[in-house]
Amino acid sequence: MKEWLQELQQVKEQQSDFTLFPMKLGSVSVYVGGFRSLVDMPQTLFQLQEMASACPEGMAGLSLRLGGERIPTLPEAFLALAKGKLLIVPEDGGEGMAVPPVSRKIYRGVEESANESVVLGPLDAFNESLDVNIGILRSRMNSRFLQHESFSVGSVQVHEISLFYLEGRVHRSLLRKVRDQLTQIRDQEFGCLQEFFILMGGRSWSLIPTALTTELPAQAVYYLKQGRVVLLLSGLPFALVLPKLWTDSFFLATDREFPYLVLIFMRILRILAFFLAIALPGLYVALISVNPDLLRVQLALSVAESRLGVPYPAMVEMLFVLLIVELILEASLRLPKSIGPAITMVGGIIVGQALVEARLVSNLLIIVVAASTIANFVVISVQTSFTLRLLKYFLLLFAGIYGIFGIFAGLFVLGFYMSQVSFYGIPFVSLWKKEEASDG
Repeated sequence: MKEWLQELQQVKEQQSDFTLFPMKLGSVSVYVGGFRSLVDMPQTLFQLQEMASACPEGMAGLSLRLGGERIPTLPEAFLALAKGKLLIVPEDGGEGMAVPPVSRKIYRGVEESANESVVLGPLDAFNESLDVNIGILRSRMNSRFLQHESFSVGSVQVHEISLFYLEGRVHRSLLRKVRDQLTQIRDQEFGCLQEFFILMGGRSWSLIPTALTTELPAQAVYYLKQGRVVLLLSGLPFALVLPKLWTDSFFLATDREFPYLVLIFMRILRILAFFLAIALPGLYVALISVNPDLLRVQLALSVAESRLGVPYPAMVEMLFVLLIVELILEASLRLPKSIGPAITMVGGIIVGQALVEARLVSNLLIIVVAASTIANFVVISVQTSFTLRLLKYFLLLFAGIYGIFGIFAGLFVLGFYMSQVSFYGIPFVSLWKKEEASDG
């Protein structure tokens, strides 16, 4: 028995779900190997027998008949097996080939998006199967200009990555840098999306995400038409759009389904929500504890009455309630979807009412925190909403020390920080221009 069969026999002894057995396909005697957990063996063997019934002599004829892919080395053979291919090796143990089998259904079907809601537009979303995601994207983008390139990254755990772009519209400099980086990191390991993004040149401690994730194929097509590149990673139910700009937190592809005035209104509302989410808590603390003289007399008296009996300074009061809200938000992510919204809503109302009745916080503070939390999730991107949850503490600190001036100073520092963020030379705070596609 030759080297190939010896190695495959060792795999069979070590892997319980690996099967290797002799059989005859047409007039050719071969060994067939594959993982039962990935391959539907009865269906696959039946199909192979049918296809090979009138097979010409030899492995070359069998490969032509079955659509086999030549596998020159053993490491490539093991990689093909790990990807769910069926390995066919001649009886003499020579060079084998990989054929596409009938795969087991180990991925969920195409479903609606779990994290991105659509009012008007296609509801289907990506799932964990790379082949399914490629098919969805191609069906959404029926164009001969859509280009697809495949890359493999990792030496221990191999990740299949598909790069998509639209020929004639893509930013050529961006495409060249992404392609080069994917080639350079082919032997690097990553275990999560953040590690992959760092390998692609992202900053590990950056607060601003410069890569956009979306579960919606329609959204991915929208960015392809703009000239950006889209990456699909095996095992991840979303697309990675490069680069992300600040406007992507406010503009949704399906916005264009609405009349133009409604579209403008929704986008202005999201931009307003962005600033309310990060500035409202700080504004409350600044007006209560540092700059109360900026309030009108009637309003100042009303605020003072609402805080009557509250034993803590406004800063401590705000941090106390924000901490409770953060705990509720984290709990809502961990609870089962069937009971999560009900539990968190009831918990929030009961806790909020109890805090006010116990005179631990004021009524006005509950309104401010509720408005800030709602505004936090008005922005489109899930990544941006998590970033806003952190940025409001930054402005809160400035407001607690310097008042209204601190809020403006904090916004200036934040703007300066955002202006320094870029991805492959494209500034985060910039507008995407289609004419940049001609950039070589």
